[in-house]
Amino acid sequence: MMAWGSTTLNCGVNGLGRLLQRPEWRDHEEGTKIRAVLHHFIDDDDDTLRMLSSMVLNLVVEPEDLFDELATRLINESSDSVREVLLGILANQVPAHPDACDGCLQEMSKATRWRILVGEPEENSQPVNARHSEIEDRVTQILLALGIGYGTPFASGVIDRWSDNPLQYPATVGRLVAFMRAYMNPSWTSVSDVQGIVFDVLTRIANHVVGAANDAKATVEAGATLSTLQSEDFSSAGWLAMCIARELYHSSGAFRPANDETLSDERVVAPRFCSLSFPIIEQLASIPAASVAHHLVQTLVFLSRLEPKRAFLAIARIATPGSGYEYESLAESEVLGFVDGLLAERRGVILDDEECLRALRHILDTFVAVGSDQAIHRVQDLGELFR
Repeated sequence: MMAWGSTTLNCGVNGLGRLLQRPEWRDHEEGTKIRAVLHHFIDDDDDTLRMLSSMVLNLVVEPEDLFDELATRLINESSDSVREVLLGILANQVPAHPDACDGCLQEMSKATRWRILVGEPEENSQPVNARHSEIEDRVTQILLALGIGYGTPFASGVIDRWSDNPLQYPATVGRLVAFMRAYMNPSWTSVSDVQGIVFDVLTRIANHVVGAANDAKATVEAGATLSTLQSEDFSSAGWLAMCIARELYHSSGAFRPANDETLSDERVVAPRFCSLSFPIIEQLASIPAASVAHHLVQTLVFLSRLEPKRAFLAIARIATPGSGYEYESLAESEVLGFVDGLLAERRGVILDDEECLRALRHILDTFVAVGSDQAIHRVQDLGELFR
């Protein structure tokens, strides 16, 4: 049980930890005594004392013993608060000691408590958006940093297992995709192709997502009923498609806070992000879910600054009859607003290309069919628009 009060003992342990963080005290002859006292409290029965002393575990134990200590304590520790502190220390060691951190996770995977590292399919008793915890999120971030950033074998293997079977781990993979955002369109450079590796993982996930959606669609079109497994896979596919679409949108640079709309628009499309993301967006365009479609359309509108024709054709594949997206008010304003802008500023993209003209008719027909006044007015004004 955590005792958060400012007791004399809590303050004393916390103060010793602060002293040990200062080089002059670590090198002082009293430093050895401080380490011994803190090492004692790391094994205390009180959760708070264990947490406070564990914050400086990397300064208490010898460097060569740190990762064995972390693995042992993370396997045996019962308090989430203490485990979170220990995982924080492990995460901080990743840049300097990626292989040792990888080995620590591998050792932890032998314990059933760390099922996220064992690779067992998720339980379906909870909604997909409630199947994760802060502890599991921290582990996922460490795995991502090791597997994507440093290519360590254990972490890479776990990520491969998830991305090759994402429908078995929809909540876990959804969180993985969320944490990938920082790697999708990085402003920093790296000696390794982190961005390319991330998009390879996203592509593999998207392949399974689209496969499950197409399988369900084929079954329904054949007049059959979806099996329980097909229904679960289709639900997982929809969730993962939404996760990918959302993170592509936010990482693209398309997002613009409402209070920024009065300022000059200085957003720039990154060419590499554009080329890597388009194939995935075009794959997900067939997923019949408004939450997926809208994020994709918003991203495509932004990417159209660099690839107007490709973006326009992809939007036409999303805004199609029967998708459900055409009934959304946000769809009407976003899609038809994009069409208006393209016709006003880059009319040649549409008028000089037969494929784009067909796509324009398709978009307008889609929204006219659901009674969109804006689309009806566009059709009525076609003569003026095309003049």
